[in-house]
Amino acid sequence: MAAIRSMSEAQAAPLKALQIPLSGNPAEALLMFGKALLERLLQPRTLALHRLMIAEASRFPELAQTIWRSGHEQAAHVLAEWVSHQQKAGVLRKGHAPQLLARQFVDLAVADAQLCAQIGIPESADRDIALQAAVETFLRGQAADAGADNSIGLKK
Repeated sequence: MAAIRSMSEAQAAPLKALQIPLSGNPAEALLMFGKALLERLLQPRTLALHRLMIAEASRFPELAQTIWRSGHEQAAHVLAEWVSHQQKAGVLRKGHAPQLLARQFVDLAVADAQLCAQIGIPESADRDIALQAAVETFLRGQAADAGADNSIGLKK
């Protein structure tokens, strides 16, 4: 457990240190976060930890939860602070917990790329397009003013 915890924390350290801009273009901030997240999640060591988490979750739930907390949950925690700030600033709608919205964005941004990497489908040039679509989907769904594409940094 100590070795897995140490490996997991080492893999999560760059995300913990990531500074998502609180002002400026929200779309650019989410793209920056998404790219940094994908860079970490698609590394061979991170993929191996994810495989271990899935394979051993039923036998060693504490191990799986440790990996989960340092990866997916940590990424959502980092983003939740940004979401909370954007809600308070009136950029994003209030009404849903920042942690929930952050987890949803992380899912949108990484699920397909991570699954493809796990099962050996070669990396696609569409990864940046998919990330852009995740950012647009998230921001259009959560914008404080649904018709305000320009205020959230999206092109019409």
